[in-house]
Amino acid sequence: MALLSFDQTSVTVNVGQTANFAATISVNPSLAQKGFYEGYVNARHDGSIVARLPFGLVDSLTLSPVSHDFGEHQVGYAQRPALTVTITNNTSQNKTMDSLLTVANYVLTPGANWGTAFAPSQTRTFTIRPDNGLGAATYNPTITITGSNGASMQFRPTFRVTPMPTWSISATPDEQIFGTLAVGYTQPAARTITIRNTGNQATTLDALPSIPNWTLTPGANWTLAFAANGTRTFTIQPNAGLAAGTYSPVITITDNNGASVQVQPVFTVIAPPVITTSALPSGTVGQVYSATLAATSVMPVDWAIDDGVLPSGLSLNETTGVISGEPTADGTFTFTIRATNDAGSDTQILTIAIAGASYTVTFDYRGATGGNATASKTVTNGGTYGTLPTPTRTAYTFDGWFTAASDGVKITADSTVNLTAGQTLFAQWTGAGSLFVKKTSNPARMIYKGSVTLRAD
Repeated sequence: MALLSFDQTSVTVNVGQTANFAATISVNPSLAQKGFYEGYVNARHDGSIVARLPFGLVDSLTLSPVSHDFGEHQVGYAQRPALTVTITNNTSQNKTMDSLLTVANYVLTPGANWGTAFAPSQTRTFTIRPDNGLGAATYNPTITITGSNGASMQFRPTFRVTPMPTWSISATPDEQIFGTLAVGYTQPAARTITIRNTGNQATTLDALPSIPNWTLTPGANWTLAFAANGTRTFTIQPNAGLAAGTYSPVITITDNNGASVQVQPVFTVIAPPVITTSALPSGTVGQVYSATLAATSVMPVDWAIDDGVLPSGLSLNETTGVISGEPTADGTFTFTIRATNDAGSDTQILTIAIAGASYTVTFDYRGATGGNATASKTVTNGGTYGTLPTPTRTAYTFDGWFTAASDGVKITADSTVNLTAGQTLFAQWTGAGSLFVKKTSNPARMIYKGSVTLRAD
């Protein structure tokens, strides 16, 4: 039996042509020894052409095991146990292992006597384990182990790291604006909200909550589990026949793993405003005035004077409903205000009374001995002086209050105030005395007995 055999015994080649052929060389293992050999292909045509085909039989080292699955673990896993890999010298010669390669994400540690020669049938070992703290991924490198005389083996570990389980959901959109409609509206159409599983685990949504004034309807498969990045839907719709007001509840959607998301719809129902201001405060000429009109309305109103006029010096802010300014004339002013929103308007008749300016009247008692405790009082233009002090003075009669110490205009409680500045009123008095006249025989000399009145100025 030959050491080598070929599956091609002859090939015909024409002159001037190139022969291309494939042949399989078989080695008889019972006759072979480890070493290097050459096979020959002979071509005979007016001479011999020899093609040399070198081949070799190399020594063998075996690896056990040749692969290992370290399993699947979540991020943050504990250090994994190391695996021992055994290399057996199945050759007829001593062998020496090369240094272990550095492999990303794995820790390789040579066993005892790794770098020293070991005889046929002897072994060497190394350990391997996944590195600590790896992120979520699959780690399956091909690791080449080499030794002397070109010995080479491959080991394939596998380690899968999965993310920590998370449960979260989102809503799109998370706000639904249904707009503004007047009382008696036609019910708006339902709108769809999509809930997405934004975690990395399957989850199941809880039943939809019951929300006053709103109708929530779950979509298909709402109560069935759905995978990460999967979706479920529901519709939301304001109820019909709601009263004026703004309806904007915060709706919480939850799952059976504690995740939640909030959705807030907004719907406003309006009615014509109703003015609630029924009276306004009075004012005074020359003094700052401010009063705010009010109306019930779920949305802003515009204000206007529908009829009549405000007191001179005052104006109305059409947005805020504030009447303000500084009156310049007294009197009573009646007017009609109007409040308007998108649903209609309301009117109200109001009155503002503006009093004249107020001034201080000071009293000069001019020697009074009683009733002189009041030093001054305040009076208002257009009104009367009202009650005035009544002083007394020994041996004098009080004649009243005058605008001057002598003569002047007499002021009484019923006198109308018409001032431009503060005023002093003076007390005027009449004094009493006796003059005696006696008749004598001397014509040039007459004595008169009677009384006269003396004025105290």
